[in-house]
Amino acid sequence: MANTLDPMDLKQIITLHLDGISNRRIASILGISRNTVNTYMQLFAASDHPLQELLDFDPAALSELFTSHTTIDTVRHNELMLYLEQANQSRTHPGFTFQHHYQQYVDQAVDPYGYTQFLEHYRRKYPREKGSMKLDHIAGQELFIDFAGKKLHIVDRETGELTAVEVFVGILPCSQYTYVRACMSQKRADFIDCCTHALKFYGGVPKAIVSDNLRSAVNRASKYEADINRSFKDFARHYNCVINPTRGYSPQDKALVENAVHLVYQRIYYPLRDMTFFSLEDLNREISKLLQGYNNLLFQRKESSRIELFQRIERQYLKPLPTTSYELKDYRRAKVQKMGYVYFSPDKSYYSVPYRYIGKETQIHFTGSRVEVFYNQQRIAIHQRNLSRGSYITDTDHLSSTHRFYSDWNPEFFRKKAAVHGPHVLRCVEQILTAQDYPEIGYKRALGVIQLHRPYGSERLDAACKRALETDACSYMRIRNMLQNRLEGVTCDEYLALLTDHQWEERENSKIDRLLKLAAFRQDASLADIRYTPERNLDKNVFARLATLDFMQRKENVVICGASGTGKSYLSQALGHQACMSGMKTLYAVTARLFKKLKLCKVDGTYIKEIEKLGRTELLILDDFGLQAFDGQDRETLMDIIDDRHGKKSTIISSQIPVSAWYDIIGGEGTIADAILDRIINSSHRIDLKGESLRKGILRQE
Repeated sequence: MANTLDPMDLKQIITLHLDGISNRRIASILGISRNTVNTYMQLFAASDHPLQELLDFDPAALSELFTSHTTIDTVRHNELMLYLEQANQSRTHPGFTFQHHYQQYVDQAVDPYGYTQFLEHYRRKYPREKGSMKLDHIAGQELFIDFAGKKLHIVDRETGELTAVEVFVGILPCSQYTYVRACMSQKRADFIDCCTHALKFYGGVPKAIVSDNLRSAVNRASKYEADINRSFKDFARHYNCVINPTRGYSPQDKALVENAVHLVYQRIYYPLRDMTFFSLEDLNREISKLLQGYNNLLFQRKESSRIELFQRIERQYLKPLPTTSYELKDYRRAKVQKMGYVYFSPDKSYYSVPYRYIGKETQIHFTGSRVEVFYNQQRIAIHQRNLSRGSYITDTDHLSSTHRFYSDWNPEFFRKKAAVHGPHVLRCVEQILTAQDYPEIGYKRALGVIQLHRPYGSERLDAACKRALETDACSYMRIRNMLQNRLEGVTCDEYLALLTDHQWEERENSKIDRLLKLAAFRQDASLADIRYTPERNLDKNVFARLATLDFMQRKENVVICGASGTGKSYLSQALGHQACMSGMKTLYAVTARLFKKLKLCKVDGTYIKEIEKLGRTELLILDDFGLQAFDGQDRETLMDIIDDRHGKKSTIISSQIPVSAWYDIIGGEGTIADAILDRIINSSHRIDLKGESLRKGILRQE
């Protein structure tokens, strides 16, 4: 192996030698062979010039004095090279091994090289390195997109649970202007939403979008012609660009975006490492700030930032954005019904199509705002989406005044049917028929009214239709409700009064439902299901007085203690249900979970708001109190809750721990524990449950 040293290397050897460093150490410092250093030191000594004088020589003179020197044994090296030329001719032969040829070389050579050097010389003589190509990217030509391999996280404010989120990265290769956005998944809806936001960020559309072969973009990967996902293809059509997926297992096809992902780790992930985010919006807001700084960084060689290159070079070559953003499409199949409508299953509604397509199989394309109906790849109807369930959406251009879906279904047919049951039925049916633009819809509703004579009789039906005409309530549902509730015989004023009472009851029931939902009970506890047995030490009269909720009027508390399974939680929730039924705002909470939630509120700055919310709750139920010892923050939180509610609102506390042990569980300074217990106990009704677990009794019965 040849070691050629330039004049600067020679001067370094001389300098180190003059400093008293050994040849071995010089070789180690300069990273060259010790034999090479020894050889040059011999040449220095044999020259007519002292070492100090050699240091003053210019490089040209020194190079002329000490020409390049090789340490290779040329005869030995030539012998190896000749053998390697012969061996390489068999390189492609089946069964070729280097070990076989090395052994053959050792048998032939006078002074053979070792096996490692044998392989090293072969690889130097016949290198198999794979070159890479520098691509020149055309401005506005492509947008590279990919998802980062590493994920970010958001925190559930209620439970503290970490949720991993995906990070979408896009880059325009000419300017390397980068876009980053977090989303919940790599599913089709999130992926296309990220692409939409990316194009909006760039303010234009490239000629092609280069994506990876993820499932949301490609149905089937191919080296030559990939099968693009239908929704992604429709997205490209909307933005007037094409999709060009990379080849599978070929990261060099999108090397720029792969490199951009690594830079995103450094410039965005790393600054976010100590931050906590409770929503995707907060995370994307912070990413946007860091992304702005990243795109403003100067390239070391180009002396411009990404955003400068984008604004100066690339932006002008992007195609303009369409006037509307892309809406993700979904697809359904539907057969045109006899009335000329297709049934749209997601909303359980009906959309009209031209009557000539009755009985045809169609395909429905729909977005969040639009419904299109296609037959044989041709659009035959388009409607604004109506989210009202059971509605009929009609385009008058689809109606036929001459065509009848059934030969005997016409207005005269229904008039004759209605007249049999009374004059008011006839008038009601006529009003229903004239109220519809599309007669067949009126036919169905009129038929429904007429058929009510079967369960209720013609006389009652005529009376109900009379009342409907008086109150302008001519509809199938209202007439049926009158008959079901026997309201057809009441006067108009009585009917309106009953209607008002009914509406008031509905509002009250809705309020109670809302209070029960907000209370977040774990059990549907009822006072009627409580068991009053002597062994439970539960006095029926005492609990009945509590069920009147008088203690809430007096702003008193209730403490229920007992072993596990004795029914503490059930009793407290039964009182809570009674409070909700009386229209009082109630909240049930497991103590440990509530305090964990309030700790998170201290972090995000909403603690005061939550404490005030608890203070406004008329009845607060703290279940499983004292199962976990209180730390300093928990004691402060408990003091805040109890102090805010003392003398103002009522609290129910259930615990497996006897009250006598609460002082030790609360812990801390004695004054705090005394203050808390004084506010809880001195104005409370106490129930001490006894006996074995009710759950064990249920198991024995089974």
